Amino acid sequence: MCAFAQNVPEVLPSVGHNHWVWDADFNSDGSLVVTASWDETAKVWDATDGQMLANLIGHGRKVNTARFNSQGTMIITSSEDRTAIIWDARTGEASHILDAHERAVHVASFNPAGTLALTAGEDGRAIIWNARSGAQEKTFTGYSRTIHHAEFSPDGRLITTAHWGNVAKIWDVSSGRLLHTLDAHNGPVRTSRFSPDGKRVITSSDDRSAIIWDVETGRKIKRLAGHRNNISDAIFSDDGAFAATASDDNSARIWDAESGDLIHELQGHTRSVKSIAFDPTGKKLITASWDRSSVIWDVETGEKLHRLQVHNDGINKVTFSPDGKTALSASDDRTVVLWDAETGEQKVRLDGFTTMIWSTRYTQGREAIISATRNGLGKIWDAKTGELIRNIRNHSDSINPEERSPDGRLRIGLTDDGDVYLINRRTGETIRRIPVKGEIVEIAWDKMHIISHDHSRLYLYDINNGRELLSWIPVNESDWVVLHPQGYFYATDGAMEVLKFHYRNRIVDAENLRNTYFIDGLWDKILTGKPIR
Repeated sequence: MCAFAQNVPEVLPSVGHNHWVWDADFNSDGSLVVTASWDETAKVWDATDGQMLANLIGHGRKVNTARFNSQGTMIITSSEDRTAIIWDARTGEASHILDAHERAVHVASFNPAGTLALTAGEDGRAIIWNARSGAQEKTFTGYSRTIHHAEFSPDGRLITTAHWGNVAKIWDVSSGRLLHTLDAHNGPVRTSRFSPDGKRVITSSDDRSAIIWDVETGRKIKRLAGHRNNISDAIFSDDGAFAATASDDNSARIWDAESGDLIHELQGHTRSVKSIAFDPTGKKLITASWDRSSVIWDVETGEKLHRLQVHNDGINKVTFSPDGKTALSASDDRTVVLWDAETGEQKVRLDGFTTMIWSTRYTQGREAIISATRNGLGKIWDAKTGELIRNIRNHSDSINPEERSPDGRLRIGLTDDGDVYLINRRTGETIRRIPVKGEIVEIAWDKMHIISHDHSRLYLYDINNGRELLSWIPVNESDWVVLHPQGYFYATDGAMEVLKFHYRNRIVDAENLRNTYFIDGLWDKILTGKPIR
């Protein structure tokens, strides 16, 4: 499951994510950042220089959340693949796969002591696990609808869960007993968070309100109303004096957490505000919007201190480092940016050199391959040498693979779960399974090849034996790397300067593998059946 245990080199096609970054978290001293992406990975970064330290590969679908434990020694991730994984934060190795949910896992986190883990998701269950052994300890059930959010109380004795069915719940960890059902919303509850002293919970809902509750009695204390659209998040400041709400009405609000009075309405975003965070002092609030900007606000005055605007797409998550000196924004543009919270200047950008392949095919009548990105810009590559022949514009990506061989004897069968089979059309017999990665974009019957792509990687398979022949990754506008399944590779000079590989529990530069795994002319040798060595 873990890419850090490679016995043959496995390329890191990008030091950044190649899909939306959905979540991010600092470790306890702010030196590291972990990011979660819909590219099915999480990554660990040095917060000082932006170097990627670990690539956490193990999930089979989108990764929704990633969190450090309080000691910074473990990371937990949750995924659409119905699992959560606990990782060793120092080595990047998967310690435990938490596999008990029946549907996507939306959230995962540790208790304050770092001894227990909590997961919850679409199957309506919250599960507590032993973080050291990976053993399942308790399951909280009693509601069949999706749990959007779940977290431990600051003392670790309780958990709260936010449900699609208009309620939140408070549970006792030791006994597993339901203590209170918080039932006063008229729409799905998105988040349910404890106050720093653990005596209150604040919930956010699609009914355009947030509610502050008494944890001991389960009674409603204050309803925070006034937003004109769904509330996506609601939080307390670290001293518990303030509450803040983020809304799809393009605004955030700051409230007095005791009286429930509105203090400031923060206007300035032009699209939904999706994430908010107080700094540790409670004097600053950061907001994240799908208008591609984040804003740092002065809590006392409600004034805008800094607009942080370098992302090229909507922002999903913002937070402050534990010391409050750094702010973080994670975006659909596949990057995370660290900001100086005092000056608003960009400090570090966590990204990489990746080009997403949206479609690819052999050209008609010649040994060449077309690759195209979402925006229609394409390239023609020589299928023998791998050299770039020319750039093209306005390339159509509407490719419909022909699943039947021209002579009518064979067909490619595609199942709902993504399996690919070669089938004898006359007898209906399955000849072999072909382990295709990603989405098929061409079946070249004249060459008996299948071409597929998975984000930034093109794969080529031999239909006759069902084996992967090669994979190919564009590194930038003119550089690329071609890879053999046994770890051999060839790359352009420009790619050799920046490529990194997983190899024997380390991340190594491509140059370090030149003598043992670099094969000149690898592309042509693979396609023509020549010996590699």
